[in-house]
Amino acid sequence: MSLSACVTGGGTPANGGAALSASQAAFIGDWSGNLPGGKPVRIVVGEDGGVSYYYQNQVQKLSNVKLTSSRLSMTVGTNGSTASMTQDGTYTFIWGPTGETTRATLRKS
Repeated sequence: MSLSACVTGGGTPANGGAALSASQAAFIGDWSGNLPGGKPVRIVVGEDGGVSYYYQNQVQKLSNVKLTSSRLSMTVGTNGSTASMTQDGTYTFIWGPTGETTRATLRKS
């Protein structure tokens, strides 16, 4: 399956839909890994800057998606939780209700 097929139907646009710079393009791809407890996380960044986020194979609602040359960040769901990832796949999730932080490493396939 091509990357564009993965994000068809609209990943949430990063940076309000602005075109990606060359340094931001390093994030394009299908990133996945497991949290310390084994639950899967997947982030797909399309060539158009659309971002899709999956937790336990279920797509999650995103808002405030921002992409810089060094970090992708977003609000996940409706409880104030946030997720971020650096270009090397370092992933951090902060659970909104408690502030509990979970870290993992995601790999691009």
